[in-house]
Amino acid sequence: MLKKVDKIIGRLILALFPKAKDLPVSTNYKNILIIKTVAIGDLVLLLPTIKALKEHFKGAKITLFTTPRVREVVEDLTFIDEIIYYDILGKDKGLKGLKKQIDIIKSKRFDVSVDFEHYYNFTAIIARLAGIKTMAGFSIEGQPRKKLFNIKYPYLVESHELEAFFQAALVFGVAKKELVLVPLATTDEDSLFVDALLFSSGIQKGDLLVGVHPGTSNSAKSRRWYPDRFAEIIDDLIKGYGAKVIITGTKQDKAVIQEIMSEWSDGGDRRQSGLWRPVCVTELSLKQFAELCRRCNLFISVDTGPMHIASAMGTKTVGLFGPNIPSKWGPYGFLDLAVYEEMDCSPCTKQYLGKVSNCTTGDCMKLITVEKVLEKVRQGLVSCKP
Repeated sequence: MLKKVDKIIGRLILALFPKAKDLPVSTNYKNILIIKTVAIGDLVLLLPTIKALKEHFKGAKITLFTTPRVREVVEDLTFIDEIIYYDILGKDKGLKGLKKQIDIIKSKRFDVSVDFEHYYNFTAIIARLAGIKTMAGFSIEGQPRKKLFNIKYPYLVESHELEAFFQAALVFGVAKKELVLVPLATTDEDSLFVDALLFSSGIQKGDLLVGVHPGTSNSAKSRRWYPDRFAEIIDDLIKGYGAKVIITGTKQDKAVIQEIMSEWSDGGDRRQSGLWRPVCVTELSLKQFAELCRRCNLFISVDTGPMHIASAMGTKTVGLFGPNIPSKWGPYGFLDLAVYEEMDCSPCTKQYLGKVSNCTTGDCMKLITVEKVLEKVRQGLVSCKP
């Protein structure tokens, strides 16, 4: 609904503004607003660019404008000085909430805004109405929001999203460099929580630990893989490698996880006495989840935000792809572990245009076989003994 309202109303509002004048990049920005409202995976991939801008503009204050949904991804990072949360679907919804955000941003007197949204119009409109004199953002064909930007950077459709974000840093004078993901800022409390979870689950230091994440948001069901195939992967991990397996998810993933466990339990001798039974966890905070990922030797996931968190924590990550392509959205640093079978209709998800898959057949995910995933598992665990 938000996307439709933004597209219709946002375009009407944008038509009222004159085209912004092009401005040169300054080397003296002291108060910088970074804009990116969604989603978890996007923010994980954006962090290296924010960090690079902070290091480049020495002494500058970096403020992030985002939504509460990504709070645990962005909080407690040393290169983000302040965060403004826009609860657009909650307490800040409607015109009153919109005016509140405009007033907050106006009061901060930013030198420049750097907008990393692809298609949402409301962030550019807010920045303009807040009186920011220099606005920067993507120049994407067919997106009217670019008319408000004084500084434009290209959107690299064919590049990985992390590298596409980093184009902004290059335009602002940051030197080209090797890019690495930034881990979430977990706490001692998160570490102790995971210690207790593993201990109570019978998992000891030195055990081969593999995480499995099968769920997605309801808007991305086309990215899900088959429960019976996940069950086979888990069975092979336990029997072939002696692995301890933790299946992760949110409350809304409980049905998917239960289906996997049902398939696993129904599989022949899997019920035999003494066979390790996978642990299922659906109540973790994002930071606790990140700390759990750090402990895993391998993480297997469909294409979703937690996959990016796992790779950001330095864990070898096997990503399963269909509607999206791994060269664009794969687990950065572990792209060689991605599983993808190309089809003529892929990718049918194009976030930069606000387009999500409406596929009902799931043919691309059907092409991902158990053996193809196990091949990547073997590759990821090559240095780990069963």
